[in-house]
Amino acid sequence: MAQYTIISEGSPLDIIGGTGSFRYIVISGAMHLRQTKTETGFTGSEGVDWDDIDEYADSGGGVWRVGVRDLHWRLDCTITGIDFSGDENTDWENIAQFKL
Repeated sequence: MAQYTIISEGSPLDIIGGTGSFRYIVISGAMHLRQTKTETGFTGSEGVDWDDIDEYADSGGGVWRVGVRDLHWRLDCTITGIDFSGDENTDWENIAQFKL
């Protein structure tokens, strides 16, 4: 079973807990993983309160998702925006995965 969340420009995924917060956000087609700089004075401003940890290039479709599939945390991007049906084998490209 797979469970995903779609990430787009203006609709980030925030993961909050422990000593800091993390955010997956799409900026100019690329997926960024960010971490809060500090808890003190945090307002959520993209240019001030977040540090980039990693960046992943867009494979062409412009839609990103993060989630769990086959015991892996996965970061996928659509291959193309043309004739997109959501098929796992033809419409999504795995950009990064991490074993759980």
